[in-house]
Amino acid sequence: MNRKLQSDRTGAAAIEMALTLPVLLLLLFGAYEISRANMIMHGCEAAAYEGARVGIVPGATVAEVNDAVNEVLATIGIGNANVATTPVNLDTDTETVQVSIEVSFADNFLLAPVFVGSAPFVRACEMTRENF
Repeated sequence: MNRKLQSDRTGAAAIEMALTLPVLLLLLFGAYEISRANMIMHGCEAAAYEGARVGIVPGATVAEVNDAVNEVLATIGIGNANVATTPVNLDTDTETVQVSIEVSFADNFLLAPVFVGSAPFVRACEMTRENF
């Protein structure tokens, strides 16, 4: 009798797997994408902060600010980020330095662009310039 019950359920495991595997994979990829989005958001904030810290020092240049930002972004694998420093020319009359970073979803995520589109992350940091 036990053998009869076992033979009636031979395809049940395959059907259950076919129904649950897509849900499991969606949850796993969703968790990965949310974690990646969180990492990119905080990485952009840290990069903007580091760039602004470099820019507020007297004698700093926009090239040095961009180098500091790109160094932080490269450590976490963010590609194709648009970095904008305001003002464009840092001189002794500059009162504040603002660094803005824009990161595209399409260039840094696997599945999110399919659902979210191409809305970018934008993070900025503004600091008062040091005067000695």
